[in-house]
Amino acid sequence: MKTISTTLKMCFAALFLFASLVMQAQKYEAEDATLSAGLVNEAYPDGFSGTGAVKNYNGEGGAITFSVTVATAGVYSVNLGYAAVDYTTSERRISIDVNGAGNFQTKFSPVDANYAEKEELLTLTAGVNTIAYTVKAGDNGWLRIDYLRVGAKTYLSKYEAEYATLSAGLINDAWPYGFSGTGAVKNFDAEGSAITFAVNVETAGVYSVYLGYAAPDWTTSPRQLSIDVNGTGNFKTNFTPMDANYAEKVESLTLNAGDNTIAYTAKAGDNAYLRIDYIRLVLETPTKAPSSTIEGVKVYTQAGQIVADLSAVNGSSVVSIIDAKGAVVKSVNNDNGLVSISVANQGIYLVRIQNGAKNFTQKVVIF
Repeated sequence: MKTISTTLKMCFAALFLFASLVMQAQKYEAEDATLSAGLVNEAYPDGFSGTGAVKNYNGEGGAITFSVTVATAGVYSVNLGYAAVDYTTSERRISIDVNGAGNFQTKFSPVDANYAEKEELLTLTAGVNTIAYTVKAGDNGWLRIDYLRVGAKTYLSKYEAEYATLSAGLINDAWPYGFSGTGAVKNFDAEGSAITFAVNVETAGVYSVYLGYAAPDWTTSPRQLSIDVNGTGNFKTNFTPMDANYAEKVESLTLNAGDNTIAYTAKAGDNAYLRIDYIRLVLETPTKAPSSTIEGVKVYTQAGQIVADLSAVNGSSVVSIIDAKGAVVKSVNNDNGLVSISVANQGIYLVRIQNGAKNFTQKVVIF
């Protein structure tokens, strides 16, 4: 009887784990989505998921709309499986609308006859959502769409400036090239000009807040503006002129669990003359202790790499990087030092560190 009871417990545990994995990652085949006229499914190139990939996705107005369901509202990792096989090496561009709104452009790299994934962090509502990939004016399409994979809910998010709250006179402009989303916000030079981002985080703590910006307005003088978090702070930050290129300026800001506001304002004494592209958030130090039995571990991202600081950890550790599919993509042995690990693709990763019988896990996002 005891053996049967143990076996049943193991079965229920396995079923619970399977159900949890299913809830965390849902896959939707393109051939089952709503296709505009002219789009058809084809079993080419080899390597597709399901019965094929949707082709003829090159004329303006071509659209594929996925209906996806999530249990709770929030920001989700949404990955589009695609191939770019139509005999040109040019960059591919299409527009994304979530629940009929959004209309931002995303870019794809040519991948010959292979399949790849392009990740977006999209805000979804609880229940049924529509995610439409459409060839609009300024897009070129030329993709074969294989599937859509909705991963785990995440709070490490990127917020486009064009969707923030803008003071009078600030407008979005698709210049200089290299912006994220649909453009960068300009006219940020008059005193009182302000852009306010509404952000939501799951965990209270100190975050690295990266501001994407350009300073192309033909003067080499240093730029400066003020930052307020949740209506307080009022400290100034400086920016380096850099012609028409984009860069990031990082600040360590303390955020509350839940809703927060981060405002960048041209106040008295500031010299803005910037174009604001986006902000992105990466958790540095949670207010509450992370779920870990290893003391002194620090994990963060820097210059596109995952960094694990084990200088305060005794003994040898194994650092493993796990992708959104659950596959271990890198594993490195370390004797209490600094580990920098490069990954091939952008996306959400789990950092797992094993030190004898002790362990540590933390989620990171590579942009």
